Amino acid sequence: MKLTIPRKTLAAAVDRVARFAPRRSPLPVLKCILLRADDGCLYLSATDLQLSVTLQTEADVEIGGDGSAAVPGALLADLVKRLPDGPVSIETTGGDTRMQFRSGRSKLHLNAFPGEEFPALIYPENAYSFEFSQPEFCALIRRVSRVAAKQDESRPTLTGILLQGHPDHIIACATDGRRLSWTSTPLPEQEGRQLEAVVPAVALGEILHLLGGEGPVLARMDKDSTRIAFEAENILASSQLLAGAFPNFNRIIPKTFSAACICSRSELRQALQRMQLVAQENDSPGLVVLNFQPDSIRLGANTPDLGGGEDSIDATLAGDPLRCAFNAAYLLDALAAIETPDVEWRLQDPTKSSVLRAPSDDNSAHVIMPVRLKEDIRHEN
Repeated sequence: MKLTIPRKTLAAAVDRVARFAPRRSPLPVLKCILLRADDGCLYLSATDLQLSVTLQTEADVEIGGDGSAAVPGALLADLVKRLPDGPVSIETTGGDTRMQFRSGRSKLHLNAFPGEEFPALIYPENAYSFEFSQPEFCALIRRVSRVAAKQDESRPTLTGILLQGHPDHIIACATDGRRLSWTSTPLPEQEGRQLEAVVPAVALGEILHLLGGEGPVLARMDKDSTRIAFEAENILASSQLLAGAFPNFNRIIPKTFSAACICSRSELRQALQRMQLVAQENDSPGLVVLNFQPDSIRLGANTPDLGGGEDSIDATLAGDPLRCAFNAAYLLDALAAIETPDVEWRLQDPTKSSVLRAPSDDNSAHVIMPVRLKEDIRHEN
């Protein structure tokens, strides 16, 4: 392999791909980035076997000879950052076991693995697919990703995001068992667009780091439902899917309510953040009590050995006054996923889940279970 590429172009490509090469792995080659020169282009690839990415670089690349080799990703990223600006010449020697870098007066080399020792990357190409713009895709994932469980050994699908394709829309949903976020985005109608995949939330988060343009992103899934691939511009990423059944969100999202409250999203967010400072009980961290009144929401929090507080914001309530308690962090995550100036809060009773959403928005819902207060439980007993 032999090529010449501007240092800035190479650095940008390595920086985007290096995060997919694990720093720790029992297989040394997995810690590497594969550089492959082929048909006038440079391709950079990395994988941890669960998540794979390939990035194509064309700008100002002069290919002097095809070939491939893999070098440690973290070391390559540091090396490229330290090279002087200008063209970088890259050449493999020693039977592709050494990669040499020349830039200005600098000359460095790294030990390498021959390209054929790098794991073969699997990118599904079967018929199940959907396509929309990168901003739409990023917004879809960000609306729900905050509530996916960080880890759950007994229910691994809770660490993923459900993508459910339909002929004229796609649904994304995530839950950690205590809250749930659901959203739907319309798509141009396409018969046969029926797919259901639970993609690791961590994998989708990494893929979002790769995106940022205005062009389309295409998702493809294996017919045997083991992997999903995302393709956009010069990027191709593939993730293994999570096995197991995802909770039935249609049964979790409440359909009837006893009250609905509309208030300023920013005012509610700021009031909750203030109450968080004094809501640090060990048994119920972040516990904030909310009293929904006809013209206001009154907030209160108390930690006996720390302090307490009260606050209120203007609101409009349709229905009877209600007193509920919630984990403030869960409410703030839901508010972060809503982009409108006002927020609508649909309520049942102090023991049943509520829904936060943008007013009159039937395409998103953030379901949060309330916390039962100790004094209410004692009163019932």
